[in-house]
Amino acid sequence: MSTDFEEKERALISGILRNVRAQHARLTSKKLTAFASMKGERFAGELVVVGRAVNGWGPCFTLSELLEDGALNRIVEKIVQSSRDRGEKNECPMLWVGNDWVNRGNKGEYYASRSAFWRVTRAVADALGVADVNEPSWPTYLAWSNLYRVAPFCGGQSLSIPVPSTGSRLHRSPRSGDCGMEA
Repeated sequence: MSTDFEEKERALISGILRNVRAQHARLTSKKLTAFASMKGERFAGELVVVGRAVNGWGPCFTLSELLEDGALNRIVEKIVQSSRDRGEKNECPMLWVGNDWVNRGNKGEYYASRSAFWRVTRAVADALGVADVNEPSWPTYLAWSNLYRVAPFCGGQSLSIPVPSTGSRLHRSPRSGDCGMEA
């Protein structure tokens, strides 16, 4: 069953992807990813954290795929589902952060406790008394979003996209590592 929160996320991501589609001449070969905000099951409006962008997160797609008939809704659904499915079955999607904190991955794999973003988020949650950060459930008290809801899948490249209804542009600065994408 879809929540009002998820419906709003679908509408927002659809609008952003429509604008991305309009940039097809520049972006056709770039691998992209997108992010649907996550809300912890215990979120009471106390702390919303906003990151920069996700890299290598969730479904990867190209603009060519996005231009196919009927693809927009299918891709949006995959994006929303990828955020919802971060947790185990029927588990809060934000719980992956706390579980990851305790159960570190293999060397070279991503895990939250090595991320500057999540370390600072945890410290802020602790300082504000939002959650007991010694419990793996601490992230379930948060909501999380990103400034760049659509970004290059592997990072490292600039992506400038018009923002729906504002006419403004979001610009992501280049970083090292090209992941085989064109500049």
